[in-house]
This record gives sequence, structure tokens and C-alpha cells, in this order.
Amino acid sequence: MESPGGLPELSNFYCLPGRAGGLPNVIIIDATERPCSRPHHARKQKHYYSGKKHQHTLKNTVIADGTKGIPVLGPTAPGSRHDYALLKEELNPDQPGLSSVEVCVDLGYQGIKDQYPHFNKICIPHKKPRKSKKNPNPTLTPKQKKENRALSRTRVAVEHLIGDLKVFHSLTIKFRNHIHSMADQVILLVAGLCNLRNDYVVQ
Repeated sequence: MESPGGLPELSNFYCLPGRAGGLPNVIIIDATERPCSRPHHARKQKHYYSGKKHQHTLKNTVIADGTKGIPVLGPTAPGSRHDYALLKEELNPDQPGLSSVEVCVDLGYQGIKDQYPHFNKICIPHKKPRKSKKNPNPTLTPKQKKENRALSRTRVAVEHLIGDLKVFHSLTIKFRNHIHSMADQVILLVAGLCNLRNDYVVQ
């Protein structure tokens, strides 16, 4: 799998054609799910069942650069996998080159600052403190709220791109194909079409 410019070698990801010059040093990471048919075996049913979607799903990590395209996609995984657990399998924390990359994630990636200390910068929202006897009305400070809003304005780019993917019915209707690697091929094709429609291609 070819590595785009501006990122370390991404051996466990699919790198789609992007803008000339590759990625900038800021990336936004999220995950997307799509429904799939229920497996016949009970063990596989549990493996593919998403507690978030309350159905059997397939999941992919999506890496955007804050513009109009999706340059990097993770391989398809069962829907029961947590977003952050999936990323840890796909991206080696010790691989060289991470020091040039700034990352934006949501609260689903808590712990990323400890697991990936080599990133240049990691932007993750502040989490509201837990309610306790000492703190019966936990709230974020005005500064933390302001920082969360600023991060949301950055992260919305990847949410919009995931919405672009879901325009295609092949990612919204139940995926029933059991051919090996077909799930990867479908989402890669859709991502490529989205990039083409958004003029996110190398000229």
C-alpha cells in the first residue's frame, strides 16, 4: 500500500490518489460503519454486532486532511471493534515519521496521547468530569468549551466526508457479499468516486 507524501509509511492502510504533494501534516481520524448481513455462526454474529448501531456492521478507519478528499482508508473490520482499538492495530505507535504529524480525533480515542507519544501534536476534546460528592455539578471551564468548539470546527470536515460516502447506497444498504476482500473494494471504489467528484485527484 503506497504511502502518501507528508505521512509515515502506512503499511496497514489503503492510500487513495490525492492532491499533488500528498497530505499536509494535519490529519483527522474517525471511523465509519455500514450494515452487513447477519453471519450464520453465533460466534461471528457476536463479532460483527455493533452495540452503537444495534445491528451487524462493518467498520473502516477514515483519515482525512481537512480538505475535500479522503486520502487514506483502513481495511474493513468487524463492527464490534472499538474505533481506537482498530487504530492501534492499524498504526504502529513506534514507526518513524509520526513526529511530523498533527492529529485531530474525538473522545472515542481516549488514551491516544499515552499510546502515541511520537505524534507532533494530538488534539482531542476535553471530557466533562465525572459527577461525585465533591463535584456534584461537573462542568468544563469556559476555556475548555472554547477549545472543544474550535476542535469541532476542524473535525467536521471528516464528518462531512463520511456523509459523502453514505450518499452511495452500496454503503448504506445491507452488505451481503461474502467474497473475500469485496468489502474493501466497495468502500475504496466509493471513496475514489467521492474524491473524483470533489476534484481531489492528482492532475
